[in-house]
Amino acid sequence: MEPEVVHVRRGQWWGSAAGAALGAAIFLFALLGIPAALFDNPSTWMTLLYWFSWAGLPVCAIGVAYMLRGALLPEHIRITDEGVSTRAWEIAWTEILDISVDGDPDRAEAQVVLHVTSEAHQREKYGNRWLSGRPLGLGGLPAIDPTLRTQRGMELAPGELANLLESHRSGSCSNPAQ
Repeated sequence: MEPEVVHVRRGQWWGSAAGAALGAAIFLFALLGIPAALFDNPSTWMTLLYWFSWAGLPVCAIGVAYMLRGALLPEHIRITDEGVSTRAWEIAWTEILDISVDGDPDRAEAQVVLHVTSEAHQREKYGNRWLSGRPLGLGGLPAIDPTLRTQRGMELAPGELANLLESHRSGSCSNPAQ
């Protein structure tokens, strides 16, 4: 069987990175008092913007880094007779115990979750750390539970992707030649 590839829609990652960069720029300008005319006799709203910028700027900066990582290093899903893989990890069908969706299966923000064996998790958890959702829903730390997650914003809706993976898994596991 020819490998089947489900791509990440990188355009939405670039758009989100641009939105986060715009937010970071606005907060930075507010902290620096640029343009000065707005801060000579500041209104209540400008004062609030200034104080909210202390929290908003770091959050937007982290968001820019996270979104750029998703756009520049997408985790396309590659499906073969042997298993499923991305650029960072590879799992055999026999190592997948269950497949579920975290979130609304019809929305791109949800993730497909592969419940894998403990051995597979120990082997691949660091390759999946940027998609783990730990901490703060962003990733960077490996998952505690034995799961691997797909990147958000795939070509297929998460529910469709989960069904596709499940059909391949059940077909591979029931085939005695495998």
